[in-house]
Amino acid sequence: MKNVTTKHTSLNLPASLLTQARKEIPQIFITGKQSYVPILNALLYTFTQPQKACQKKLPYVQTLQQNYHSEKKTIKIYPSLPLFLLDAVREKYQTDTLPLTNTQTIELALIDTLNADIKMEELLTGLPFPYPFSGTKNAEICELTYQYLSTIWDTPNRRHYIEPFTGSGALFFSLPLHDNWQYTLNDLDANKINFLRSVKYRLPELMEKIWNLLQEPKRYIKSEAYLPKNWIHKFDNPKYPNHLDVEMGARYFIYRHQKRRKNSAFMNNTAYRQLAFLPLYSAKLRKANASLLCMDALAFMDTLTDDDNTLFLVDSPYPFTERYYNDIDNKFYRKHLILSKRCHRIAETDNGVFMYFCRTTPPVALYRKTPEKVPQKQDKLNQKIDSLYAGKGYFKYEYPVSDYVTECLISNYRGLGGKPY
Repeated sequence: MKNVTTKHTSLNLPASLLTQARKEIPQIFITGKQSYVPILNALLYTFTQPQKACQKKLPYVQTLQQNYHSEKKTIKIYPSLPLFLLDAVREKYQTDTLPLTNTQTIELALIDTLNADIKMEELLTGLPFPYPFSGTKNAEICELTYQYLSTIWDTPNRRHYIEPFTGSGALFFSLPLHDNWQYTLNDLDANKINFLRSVKYRLPELMEKIWNLLQEPKRYIKSEAYLPKNWIHKFDNPKYPNHLDVEMGARYFIYRHQKRRKNSAFMNNTAYRQLAFLPLYSAKLRKANASLLCMDALAFMDTLTDDDNTLFLVDSPYPFTERYYNDIDNKFYRKHLILSKRCHRIAETDNGVFMYFCRTTPPVALYRKTPEKVPQKQDKLNQKIDSLYAGKGYFKYEYPVSDYVTECLISNYRGLGGKPY
């Protein structure tokens, strides 16, 4: 709650409701012993629910609300709550014939949360990616990853889950969590890590800034949404392991949505919808106690490839898509050759597993612009990948996403559907 613009709210809540909320509402999003903690958790949980679901449950919740009021004993408290959150949750329940005060809104949220069947594993698994981003794994690929590694997920053995190329975090947010696992997410782009750190450590402030910025009819350009160069060096400095800038995290979130959506009104709708998942992202990052690092992936892997019981999900930039690996000649071979050596070292460790994501087909843009070059490019691309991984005792799984795109998984682990490579 630190540094969040709040409203000092006077609440006269039924004593039994407040007592029950303090005992039974799980501290999913915010932890602590303060009086506002169960209230804020209830508001955040309700904020993540669709409006139709809240409206459907409203008659039942109102009936329970009357039961609590029949006891007449109340407790007066003065919590400080984010203004935007009260307004947003009020919109979930409020109708034209039912205007709600702050107290009534909070009562409905508390009762709704108390009667919800909250299953943390289901709540924090299968989350969509935070914002549109080139290379983001879609739901099918996340499901494929889970199925391929199903035996690993089901074993009680402790592992170190590592993503050297985290990107938008789509894989991490989609896959299940394990209580005894260690999680490390790394990416060279400080803007992505800054956003994830803001989600993990400063959730209420970040959400309020995003909400307020979305009220303004403003479109951000890259220079306004990306961290200044004099800030970036602090993100890869071990002296600042949790360094972050909430304002730029909010701008970056909105910029990623508006970049893919030319129509500003539709863009705002997608950002608003995705805002409801931020509390779940925060809960998952904190439950996993995920380390968020900003390093070059190859240098980062150098420090960890000799560890046992590691699980590396290596989702590196694909050829033709990013400058770091943007062709299939010298740059491709040099970068991916180094990356393949890291994967070979992982395979040599005890219980070390890597899963290398690549694509055996060129991007769809090539089919549109120069279709006559596609066969040559595709053959060259596959030859390069084969030269690095084929015949080394690994397994390969190809998954056609569309008529033009085939995703490929290469691993030293024979998962579900893996064939000798």
